[in-house]
Amino acid sequence: MIKIKLQDMMWRRQIQNIAELSRNAGVSKQTVDELYNRPDQVSGIQIETLDRLCRALSCNVEDLIQYVSNDDPAEPFQIEMVRSDDPDYAIFEKYAEEPAMALEDCDELFEKLNAR
Repeated sequence: MIKIKLQDMMWRRQIQNIAELSRNAGVSKQTVDELYNRPDQVSGIQIETLDRLCRALSCNVEDLIQYVSNDDPAEPFQIEMVRSDDPDYAIFEKYAEEPAMALEDCDELFEKLNAR
């Protein structure tokens, strides 16, 4: 199974809405919306679309899509910038159990991390 990780990448890049990414990438708002809101229903994606999204997000293809074996349990949600000794780690542990969190839930945490 292919997992689309556009929500994670937008969160990491602090892009807060689909319209902004659509403009920056030169990809239709409908395409970005489908990849963001209905990734399990996407049956294909053009190489040109991946290229434009990667350029706009300054990332690699593997940051946007990932192969996950159907035999393996779901990969745990990970945030690379947080260490277990970080005081905000408990917040991330909470969301590791609920990876479908909304972007706006992280505003306060972003402010804390950016203030460091």
